[in-house]
Amino acid sequence: MGCSSRLEPERGNSDITTPGKIVHPGPKQKDFSNQKGEESMKLSLNMIVQVVALVLQIYNQYGGMIPTDWQPLAALIVGVVQAVSALLAHFSNPDGTPASTAYVKQ
Repeated sequence: MGCSSRLEPERGNSDITTPGKIVHPGPKQKDFSNQKGEESMKLSLNMIVQVVALVLQIYNQYGGMIPTDWQPLAALIVGVVQAVSALLAHFSNPDGTPASTAYVKQ
């Protein structure tokens, strides 16, 4: 009839261990563990950057060490650092792997 039975093991398929068992291997996941050029940020590093930046923002506003004319620029620079840190953390799992891979808590 032209239809092949899905119960028959396919040739060269090493995933099938029991004859007659239906096995649907999922798509192969890409290994991101040693990818060069991939930006990632661990949760602990992001938290440290955000807390230090928050302290700097508060100190900039109320500390008085930075002249009044330069306070908006200092706030902008610290805010950009916070935004970049948050953006990198957004695309990363807590362990630093890219968010496109499934996160498994260890």
